[in-house]
Amino acid sequence: MLRQLGAGWDEASLRASPVTLTERELVRGHRERQAALAEERARLQAEREQAVQREEEARDEQRQAAAELESARQTFALTYPWPLDADTDTSGAGEDPVRQLQAIRRDYDEWRRLEAEAAHVREREGDERRHAEQLRRSWGRLCRPSAAGERRVTL
Repeated sequence: MLRQLGAGWDEASLRASPVTLTERELVRGHRERQAALAEERARLQAEREQAVQREEEARDEQRQAAAELESARQTFALTYPWPLDADTDTSGAGEDPVRQLQAIRRDYDEWRRLEAEAAHVREREGDERRHAEQLRRSWGRLCRPSAAGERRVTL
């Protein structure tokens, strides 16, 4: 316990030091603040880990949405090549035009849905990045390097 007080403290100097009720309350208050800061640090660490996990999930969703979008684009390009020439038309011009238009509309709706989903995933990823940065700043304010190079929570 004397080592925790710091250099220069021994049993005799500790006994000689007057301890008033006010000082005891200050020490108790310091312990409570330390405990509260430790809890806050643990909470912030858990939030940071959750934010990192959500950011990774958002990246996975974005990759999946991008792959789906690319697949839909390829399917659309194969189904409806542009420009359509009378000589090179392989889209089934002999089919019912209403069915062709319905198929085009379905594909277009799917493409729009995938585009919107990709935009949403990009937005969520940006939100997660901003939240992770806020957590890093909060974490940095709570932790300060000590003289020994260790990171300690400061009051």
